[in-house]
Amino acid sequence: MFWKAKKTWYVYALVRPDTDEIFYIGKGSVHLGGVDRIDNHEEEARKGARSKKCDIIRELWAKGLQVQKCKLYETDSEADALQYERALIIFMNANGKLTNIRNGATYNREYRKQEEETRAGRDDKPQTDEWLSANKAGKQIGVTGKTIIRMAENNEITG
Repeated sequence: MFWKAKKTWYVYALVRPDTDEIFYIGKGSVHLGGVDRIDNHEEEARKGARSKKCDIIRELWAKGLQVQKCKLYETDSEADALQYERALIIFMNANGKLTNIRNGATYNREYRKQEEETRAGRDDKPQTDEWLSANKAGKQIGVTGKTIIRMAENNEITG
């Protein structure tokens, strides 16, 4: 008999241990023998990814501190996890401190300027100001919304 490993989805927070301030809300999953998404952010920071989230992680390391990781909600439904993640992001961003909000107060002007300078002189500027969800953008290019988010976090695409 074959057993299919059941995915467990969760919503988590990355927290500054020095101030107990949440700076990132995310959704992840656990697979039998797989990598846990909650741990990927530190690997991104080690590899030099340019994002406010990774900057905070590296800032904490420079102080001799480690990121606190907290699972806030667990479910067997990805749709439920996504809905809970979105609700938490809206609720938790009232202080404007979440680093995963890119279209609003928490989107760092320095990163926006860097992205604009990177695109300057190229013809691949968006032709519209319409915003797409990660899932809709992913469908247009044949990848998942999760891949779109990772690509944006790693500055492989702007978003």
